[in-house]
Amino acid sequence: MTCKKPSDDFWQHGHHIDSLPIENNAPGHHFAQVEEPLSCEPHTIPLNEQVEILHIILWADEHYKQWLQAVWDSDAIEGKVYLDHAEGARMIREQAKIHNMTDITKQKLATIIKALRVVLRRYGIDPKTRKANILPLE
Repeated sequence: MTCKKPSDDFWQHGHHIDSLPIENNAPGHHFAQVEEPLSCEPHTIPLNEQVEILHIILWADEHYKQWLQAVWDSDAIEGKVYLDHAEGARMIREQAKIHNMTDITKQKLATIIKALRVVLRRYGIDPKTRKANILPLE
């Protein structure tokens, strides 16, 4: 199997996070090909897309979602939205270890947080968008 970068083909043909139904909390059901990118050489998949794949895998986990829930620092579990996102990023890094995605496991937590925020923006569930629209995470 040849592995293309997701931006070449994979994400542009209906397999992008933007096409996933966030409201039913099952983003993975459109993502049958998740196993395909996980079987590719990690260096062929950009970091943001690797984080996106792991985010989709973790989306069903309520414990993971709780770290992404806060919009305001006063709502954050750890007192700051950024710290809550750091916990979500830790879970992504742990999931990366399970799937042997070494590009992510060797990244600094700050880098994973930045990639996670890009992914959340793709979903339209980043704190800034949700503040503007007063949207719940569900």
